Amino acid sequence: MKKLFCEPWTITMNTLEALLSRKGGAGLAAAFAAMVLFWFLYVPAHELLHAAGCVLSGGEVRELALQPWYGAGLLKKIFPFITPGSEYAGRLTEFSVPGRFSYLLVDLLPYVPSLFGVALVRLAGRRNRPVLFGPAVLLAFMPVIAIPGDYYEAVSLFTSPLVETLAPGTPAGRLVSDDAVKLFLELRETGRLTPVTLAVFAVGLSLSALLAAVTLAVEAGMARLLFGGPSGTWNLLDKDAPKR
Repeated sequence: MKKLFCEPWTITMNTLEALLSRKGGAGLAAAFAAMVLFWFLYVPAHELLHAAGCVLSGGEVRELALQPWYGAGLLKKIFPFITPGSEYAGRLTEFSVPGRFSYLLVDLLPYVPSLFGVALVRLAGRRNRPVLFGPAVLLAFMPVIAIPGDYYEAVSLFTSPLVETLAPGTPAGRLVSDDAVKLFLELRETGRLTPVTLAVFAVGLSLSALLAAVTLAVEAGMARLLFGGPSGTWNLLDKDAPKR
C-alpha cells in the first residue's frame, strides 16, 4: 500500500528525467505548452462534470459561473445555465441537490478522469511524448490541487455536522465550503474561529489530504492494471520493458 501512495510521484519524476534526457529543453517546453493548452480545455470540462453530477443525482443546476477566456460565451449557447464571469476559473454557483450523498457526487465526479492520470504519465514516458506528459501530470495531480477545494467540501459535508452537535446554535453547514482558505479567513474575521470550529476544520482538511492521497494510490493501481506490475521492477520508461 505504501508503494501505491509513493508511486505516482516516483513515476512522474522518473518520466520527467527520462524525457529531459531524450528531448532536452525543447521537450520541457513542449510539455509545458501542452499543459497550458490542456488547462483551458480542462476547466470548462471540469465544471460541466460538476453540473452533470448534480443532474445525475436528481438535482437542479441554475447557474454555473465561468470566466470568458474558458469559452463561457460559446458554451452558454449550448448550456443556458452558464454565466460568463466568476471570481474563480469556474464555479457551480446556484444548484440544489436532494441530499448529502448527491452533493458528494457533485464534488467528486470531475475527478473520475484523474484516475487515469498516472497511467497516462507512464504512457507518455513509454512513447516518449512530452506533449502527452504535460496534460497527464495536470490530470494526475488535480486531486492534490483540490485538497483545499472540492475535496475539502466533500469531506466537510460529513464533518460540519460535528460543529452543530458540539456547538449548538451553529448554522447548518457552516463549515461546508469549496474554498477552505476563504472559509478560514471568514471564520476568523467574524469571530467564529472557536476551538471547536478550528478542530473540526483541521480534521476536515486532514481528511481531504488523505482522500487526495488515496485517489493517487488508486491512480497508481489503475496504471499497474493497464500496464503491468509495479514500476519499480523494471525501467518503465524503456520501450522494450518486459511484458507482464
